[in-house]
Amino acid sequence: MTQQSQPEYEVHLQSDVMVTLRDGVRLATDLYFPARNGKPVEGRWPAVMQRTPYNKEAQRNRAEARYFGSRGYVVIFQDNRGRFKSEGSFVKYLNDPQDGYDTLEWIGNQPWSNGRVGTFGISYGAHPRLHLHGLRRLHQRLRQLLSQQRHPGAAPGLLGLHPRAQQ
Repeated sequence: MTQQSQPEYEVHLQSDVMVTLRDGVRLATDLYFPARNGKPVEGRWPAVMQRTPYNKEAQRNRAEARYFGSRGYVVIFQDNRGRFKSEGSFVKYLNDPQDGYDTLEWIGNQPWSNGRVGTFGISYGAHPRLHLHGLRRLHQRLRQLLSQQRHPGAAPGLLGLHPRAQQ
């Protein structure tokens, strides 16, 4: 039986960060950082990301963010192009591959990123991650697709993304 990981941090939310894509469209992104005493802990962290047309601010997303953020991950929820607070026009599936790729580039260039990124999501939220899976050979940042069945009881270290794992 796998032992469930335990929370080590508080979680700090940075809302509505606008990620600029190659075509100039900006996507609304919420970042949840490992924190102590209400402030993000400095350092370089692995990230887990979900891109969604269903509203990044949904309560279920906040619960998942608290789970992963408290275990040493930067958690990223992003509204798809043309949805909620993101700019542009939403056309089902059309922009997901390049928008996800550009978001991975943005993540990798952040001072808090250790370059490791996993994705998760179900329903439409799974489609953008599967598009990225097809691009994984082209993008070294994408390390793992997280199976929804592994959450919340999984030990994230098994996924090759653990904050203490070597790059």
